[in-house]
Amino acid sequence: RTVKTVVRAVLVLLGVMPEVRDGESVQDWWGTARRVMGKPNFLESLKCYDKDNIPPQIMERIRSEFISDPEFTPEHVSKASKAAGGLCKWVFAMEAYHSVIEQLGNAAPTAQRAEAAAEDPAVQTTSSSFANSDDAN
Repeated sequence: RTVKTVVRAVLVLLGVMPEVRDGESVQDWWGTARRVMGKPNFLESLKCYDKDNIPPQIMERIRSEFISDPEFTPEHVSKASKAAGGLCKWVFAMEAYHSVIEQLGNAAPTAQRAEAAAEDPAVQTTSSSFANSDDAN
């Protein structure tokens, strides 16, 4: 179960949908995973993953279905499979990166206001007044 959960998380991040077995409504994540992970460029695709453009709905799914699971940790997963533990670390790294980008994105308007304020002549005059008052002391 642990390895399959990690593989499913990787596929979700990659935007790969599971195959549906003929005549059944069961999603075959494992068959899909074997096909995707069996490609010669699989590891390279993880290295080159476009982490700057993860759709919000994908990240929400990663957080709600995987990151929130107490058994979904690299340490726990590594007990079942070292390779799956590495993939689990990759999922956590993508989530952490996305979280930082979200925080920086929220800070961007503040940074833009600070830049605009620095260019405002009134702010520059006030700033130079403070600088001159330090010289007087």
